[in-house]
Parts: sequence; structure tokens; C-alpha cells
Amino acid sequence: MSKTVLSYGGTGVQGSPMAHAFTAQGFQVRTITRNPDSEAAQQLRKQGIDVRYGDMADVGSLAEATQGVDIIALLVPFFVQPPNDHKTYMKNVLTVAVDSGVEKIVFNTSGSMPEARTGRAMIDYRHDLQDLLVESGIPYVTLVPGAYMENLMGPWTATAIRESSTLAYPLPDDKRLGWISTQDVAAFMVEAAKNPDITNIVIRISGPENLTGPEMAHRFSQALGRTINWRTLTPREFGDQIAAVMGPQAGDALTDDYGFINANMDTLMAYHDMSPVLERMPVTLTTLEDWVRRYAFAFKPS
Repeated sequence: MSKTVLSYGGTGVQGSPMAHAFTAQGFQVRTITRNPDSEAAQQLRKQGIDVRYGDMADVGSLAEATQGVDIIALLVPFFVQPPNDHKTYMKNVLTVAVDSGVEKIVFNTSGSMPEARTGRAMIDYRHDLQDLLVESGIPYVTLVPGAYMENLMGPWTATAIRESSTLAYPLPDDKRLGWISTQDVAAFMVEAAKNPDITNIVIRISGPENLTGPEMAHRFSQALGRTINWRTLTPREFGDQIAAVMGPQAGDALTDDYGFINANMDTLMAYHDMSPVLERMPVTLTTLEDWVRRYAFAFKPS
């Protein structure tokens, strides 16, 4: 009998690929959302995914959704209410997981978790969540991805590509990032869930290329068939664009955070040689050029 996985965030950008990847590998997939009647939820149901109401702030809803679950594929949102309440969300998940006898948790940190704490809450909260996971006693695999390619579909980047053939991102010209797609991260989540020999470990994952901004622009040019120029956004410029979508508080916070990230990128966003990981977890990694070709519609001129 196939195992049942509770894949968190199935209607979201990161969670949807996870839910689909587990479904494709024969798992019985369940997911939770605060909006179970949404169009995204309906689309998941059409593909055989069990969509239920659930709120990470509501232990009762999590307890009901976790009954009969063998494995949890976990994401904790970056933006939570109230702010900085990530630990409460994690405690709620772990409480019901222990009570329900969940056999394994595969946790995607959804961002940087360097070896040592930094003194910055926006990064260190992931260490707090990892500590709680270890303390729970549930076998786990924690995956720490690099930068998501899907970030490049945000209005702060995609709009400039469409309107002025410019790839703009808060990455200094001399720095590199190992971009990885959400689909590839989802594939690693499945491999971690399937393999009983991979347990109680933190695995840092990067994409197949470690690229500078100009190299990224070249990949976009090749994929889109037109010249895409590179421009480094200042943290303030990036924050202002985030503010236009998520509000001034988020914009100010990310301005400050990206200033810190840019000054410490070699530590915070380090590239990882994937050869030893791929030996244990055979995932075919997506290059940035192939990813852009797949989503070329998002970057077409207006």
C-alpha cells in the first residue's frame, strides 16, 4: 500500500510542485489550505490530491488533517501572522505529528540556513525551526535550497524583462548564485521521503550552475531569442518594488535584509557541489536556460 504524505502549501508556488511530485511517484497526497474552495484547490482535486482546510496557527485543523499520515513534506511560510511567529507554527505541526505517529518529516527551509547563526532574525529563525524538529524525536530530512528560479518570475524582475529586456536583481556583479527550480527541490523532497537510509540529516542543495548576473542575462538571451541586459538592483530599489506588492513594512524589511545578504553572500548563499548528493538522490537538475524556455510566456514583451 502506498504511503500517505501531507504536503504543506499545495496551492502555493513552492508547495504545488511538491504535491504534484509526490502524486507522480505514487504517494497518496493530502494538502491543506486556508482556502479549500479556491480555484487552485479545485485544480489539485482534479489531479487526485486530497485538499482539506488547515491553518498552521490552528492546532485542531492540523490534527484532523494529519490523521493517518505517514510522512509530512513541510514548508513554513516566510511571512506569517503575527510576524516572527514561525516557531509557533512549527510547534503546532510537530505536536500533531508526534500525536499522530508520523514516521518521517521532510522539511524544506525555503531559504538560507548557514552553518552558524547570523544574529539576523530573518535567517536565524530557520535554525530555531530545525532545533524544534530535532527535539521532536521524529526522523527527519532537512533540505536547504539556494535561490529559487521562480523568484525571477516576480514583478520586480519579470516586468523589466518584458518591458525593457533587462534582467534586474539585487545581486552584485561579482557574486554568484546557484539557482534551483521549485520542481527540482520537490524532486529532492520525494527522494528524501522514499529512501529510509536518508534520515536525521541536513542537506544543502544548489542548482547545476553557479552564475553571475551577466551570465544569467546570457542564459535568458539564449532562451528567449533576444538580447537581455543585466542590471544590479540596489537593496533599496528591490525593497521599493517589494513594497509595491506587499506593502511598505515588507519593503523596508527586505531592503535591510538584502543589504546584509549582499555583504555576506559567500556565507549565506554558498554554492554546494551536488555530486555527492546526486549519488544518493538521483534528481535531474534544471539549468536556468531550460527553465526560462519552459516559462518563456512569462517574459514575453507586453
